[in-house]
Amino acid sequence: MMGSESEREAAYRFLSNERVEFDAVLQPHLEQSAGRAVASGRVLAVHDTSTFKLEGSRGRELGFINTGAKGFYLHATIAVENADTRRCLGLLKATTIFREEKSKKEKKSRSGAQCASLENRESSRWWEHVAAVQAQLGHQCEVIHVADSEADNYTLLSNMLEAGCRFVIRMARDRKARGPEEDSWSRVSTAATAVEHIAEREVPLSARGAHRPPRTRKKFPPRDARIAKLCFAAMPVLLKRPAYLSDPFQKELKINVVHVYESDAPDAEEAVEWFLFTNEPVTTGEEALAVVDAYRRRWVIEEYFRAVKTGCAYEERQLENRHAWMIALAITLPLAWRLLNLRSAARRSPDTPANQTLSDTELAVLRHLRPGRVSAAPTVREAMLLVAELGGHVKNNGEPGWLVLHRGLSKLQTLAEGVEMAQALSNAGRKATRKM
Repeated sequence: MMGSESEREAAYRFLSNERVEFDAVLQPHLEQSAGRAVASGRVLAVHDTSTFKLEGSRGRELGFINTGAKGFYLHATIAVENADTRRCLGLLKATTIFREEKSKKEKKSRSGAQCASLENRESSRWWEHVAAVQAQLGHQCEVIHVADSEADNYTLLSNMLEAGCRFVIRMARDRKARGPEEDSWSRVSTAATAVEHIAEREVPLSARGAHRPPRTRKKFPPRDARIAKLCFAAMPVLLKRPAYLSDPFQKELKINVVHVYESDAPDAEEAVEWFLFTNEPVTTGEEALAVVDAYRRRWVIEEYFRAVKTGCAYEERQLENRHAWMIALAITLPLAWRLLNLRSAARRSPDTPANQTLSDTELAVLRHLRPGRVSAAPTVREAMLLVAELGGHVKNNGEPGWLVLHRGLSKLQTLAEGVEMAQALSNAGRKATRKM
C-alpha cells in the first residue's frame, strides 16, 4: 500500500509503536459517528460479531478462532439511519476478543448453567455495547438496538427491558412462553404460529450457493432465487426465565413476537421463517412491518465487515504482533466506513449529491486530477467512478470492485490531507509575516 520502501518502514514503526493506542486512534471516528447519529434523530444501533482469520501473522499472541486458525473476533456496533436510505453513519463502539487455543475437553459445549457461572462471559459484550450506546446517545436521539440470533440471551433481554432500551432481536432459542391470558406454558413458536397474520408482502429472495462452510451451509442451505410471499403475524408473550438463572432476573419477561413466514414456498425449497423479539408496538400491520424492516437493515453491518475484509484487505496484511494488528484495525475501520458509504450510495441512490459522501477538498482534488470530467454538481455515482479510476479501474471491466475503490479512496484521501495541510501552513506563514 505504501509508495516506497521508506514509507513502508515508517508505517511499520508507527503500527509497532507502543505509545500509539487502539482506542486513541479510533476515538475521533467514534465521536463523529455519534454526532451524525444525533443529527439524524432516529437511528438503529446494529450489533454483530465477525471473525478475523490472520494467516499472515507469525506470532501466537493473537489468539485462535473456532477452527484453530490464528485470529480474533471483533464485536462492533454501527449507527444506521432508520430510513429507506439505510445509510451507515459510522462505528459507535468496537471490542476485540482474543481466545486461547482450546483443548479437546474445552471444545465441548457448555450448559446454560456453566455459561452463567463464568465471571468473564463473552456474551456480556452485547449488553456492554448496548449500555455504552444508550449512555452516549440515549437522551439525544431515538435509538433502536438491532441484532441477529446470537444476541438472543435472556440476560440481555431482561437488562434491555429494565433499562427501557428499544430493540429488535432475532430469536435463536424456542423458549418456554405463554400468552398473557393463558395459564399453561408452551413454546414461542407454538404461541406465535397460532396467530392470524396481519400483513403480507412479496419480496425477492437472492440465490444461495452450496460453497459455504458446513456449519453455515446447515444454517443457510442452498436455494434458488425466487419471489416469496411473506406473511407477518404478531402477539405479546411472556417468556419464562431459564432454570439456570435466578434473581435479580425477572421470572417472566413481557415481550412482543413478530412471526415472519413464507406461505407458499416451492416443494423443493425450505420456507422462510423468522421470529423476532421486540418491545416496539406491533398491534397493526404497519407496526409489524416497521419491526421487520428495522431487522432487515441489520444487513448493513455485514456489508461493513465485508468492506473491512475485502475492500481494505485487512486480513491479508503481514504484521508481527497483536499491537500492530490492532493499530492497523483502528486505521482500517473508519476507512471501511467511507468505502461502504461511497459504494452503497452509488448503487442505491446514484443521483445523491457527491458532497454527502466526499469532502469539498476531495472533490476539488478530483477536479484537479480529472479536469473537465467533474460536473458543477457531481453525483455520488459520478464521484465513485472517478475514485475507482484513481485505483486502477478500467471502465470496460464493468462495475468497480472493493479493491479498486479502496486504492482510489486511499489515494484521494491522502492527497486531500496534503492539500489541507498546505493550506494550513500557508495561512500560518501569512500570519507570521503580518506579525513581523
